[in-house]
Amino acid sequence: MWSITLKLMRKTKRMLIPAGIAIMIGTAFIASTFLFGNAMNDSLTRQMTAMFGNANYAVTVNSSDLSDEELNEAYSSTVGDFHLDQIAGIEGVDGVRASVETGVSVSRGDSAISGEIISTAAQKNMLPVNITEGDQPKDSNEVALPEDMAKQLNVGIGDTVRLTSQYAVGTDGKAKADNVRVAGLTSDPNGAYSYYGGAIVGSDNLLAAMQGTDDFDTTGTTTVYLDLALDGNSVSAKTINSVKALLPKHFDLMSRQQVSDESIKS
Repeated sequence: MWSITLKLMRKTKRMLIPAGIAIMIGTAFIASTFLFGNAMNDSLTRQMTAMFGNANYAVTVNSSDLSDEELNEAYSSTVGDFHLDQIAGIEGVDGVRASVETGVSVSRGDSAISGEIISTAAQKNMLPVNITEGDQPKDSNEVALPEDMAKQLNVGIGDTVRLTSQYAVGTDGKAKADNVRVAGLTSDPNGAYSYYGGAIVGSDNLLAAMQGTDDFDTTGTTTVYLDLALDGNSVSAKTINSVKALLPKHFDLMSRQQVSDESIKS
């Protein structure tokens, strides 16, 4: 059979050309499909986990099988409900950041720009944006501005700008505002806040004031990011269980990969 096939192929070489072209096109199509699929998944993974910064775990609402009342309870949680100081003291926890953000306006002189202010962290690698110059806010009334915003306002590190809440108002009916010091500049390489042109990183007291509260622990949040030390290729069960024991009702601990997989699936 094989010898007959070879003889036929030698006699009909021209007839093999279309078949060869079809095979090449089919192979290229399949290869391109796999390449596109992998590239899309990689892009989606980066987008879905851009908020993590250097964190590898997140505490989020476990909304499965929750009643409307339970969902309202979960989404009414505040920073204080998560016992962040206790979690930070657990062996194997290398970083903690509660995700808090709100809309603000940043102004200097006659120039004003709208933006999104997000909570800071003790470790700058826990932030979803990069500190490109200076440092992240560590003291009260400090911010790190997106590079483009700083250029538009013509401000640098050490300058003072005015921060005004887009939502919270004081007893006088006026929007909450504070004069703040620029401690650093930020970039957003993963596009976590591309819609806002980047993110303003603010000290805890500013996040509280811009949300209309007096204490950072009373600001609303439903997500906490954690950097958990690896024991080989995984986090130790002791660390995982110790963290879970401190979480409020209706919340669960998920790895970065789990969050990514669930987001892509949905």
